[in-house]
Amino acid sequence: MEIHEHTLATDILMGLLKKVAKERPNLKLIVMSAMLDALKVQKYFGFRADKPAPLFKVPDCNHPIEVFYMEEPEPDYVEAAIRTVIGLRDLGTS
Repeated sequence: MEIHEHTLATDILMGLLKKVAKERPNLKLIVMSAMLDALKVQKYFGFRADKPAPLFKVPDCNHPIEVFYMEEPEPDYVEAAIRTVIGLRDLGTS
């Protein structure tokens, strides 16, 4: 399960998964999120105080971002987006 934002739906889903995981010890549950507090999630899914749920942290990697602006409004923004993507792809192959 990958969690992007904290909503009522994700709270309900996590509650149901916790209940199912308690009843099925052979079930392996992997929760991934770049946004949630990992220690809270680890504590929540740890069923015994002396044995918390395993926690694996993958270091993040940041990539530089360049922002490009159009000099004038485009009459067809879909076509302009396609041209831009193709131009970026061509830049990466040279």
